[in-house]
Amino acid sequence: MPFLNEYISRSDIEKYGLAKAYFAANPGQTELPDDYRPHWTIDRERQIILRQMRGSNPARDGDYWIEFNLQMDGKRYFIKVGIGKGSGNLSATPFVVAWSDIIDFYPPDIDAAERQDVLHVLKEALAARGYDGARRQIDNTIVTFNF
Repeated sequence: MPFLNEYISRSDIEKYGLAKAYFAANPGQTELPDDYRPHWTIDRERQIILRQMRGSNPARDGDYWIEFNLQMDGKRYFIKVGIGKGSGNLSATPFVVAWSDIIDFYPPDIDAAERQDVLHVLKEALAARGYDGARRQIDNTIVTFNF
């Protein structure tokens, strides 16, 4: 089964401990809001999950990046990926999402072969994620990588 973009069901939120992560990020909250709709890119057959964690504000930070959590083979990897020069107009055809470089990779102490495997799966998941996963897709999207 390939990667799919999905909103995460309430049962999967509990199964994968996402409520705990939400409460850690939102002190004082004791219940998930009704409008809490996290999303992911998931390959259920291989049990691989890609979730966006946070991103930069290019107006404030200068650089444009997104940090992802990639879970595979029972491990979690946190990878900050730079966003390159893609399409600036959402109506462009084809629309290009360009990933420029790996800014940060955690854990840093894995061997080169494992890192290459992780980056291969990351590219596969980002290609399926397209523009913004389950939240928004744009027809005729091409995803490119410079890493």
